Amino acid sequence: MTEHPDVEAPELCYLAAGEKEKTLLAHNYLYGWETGAQWPLLDLIRDEPRFQAAMVERNRKIAVQCQTIELGKSLDR
Repeated sequence: MTEHPDVEAPELCYLAAGEKEKTLLAHNYLYGWETGAQWPLLDLIRDEPRFQAAMVERNRKIAVQCQTIELGKSLDR
C-alpha cells in the first residue's frame, strides 16, 4: 500500500496534507526541484533550515553532475 499517491514527489503530497515533518524528511527525493522549488506551496517550509539544507545539497549534486558532463566532453575531444 502506498502512503502517498505521487511516487515522484511525495514531499508535495505530505506538504499539501499539512505534514511538514514528513515533507522535510522526504527531501532526499529532490526530483523536479529545479522548478518545484519555486512553487508557492513550498513557502510553508522555505524558512526551515532542513529545507534550505536540502536545496544546498540539491545544488551540490547538480554541480557534481555538471562537472562529470564537462569531464566527459573533454575526454571525447
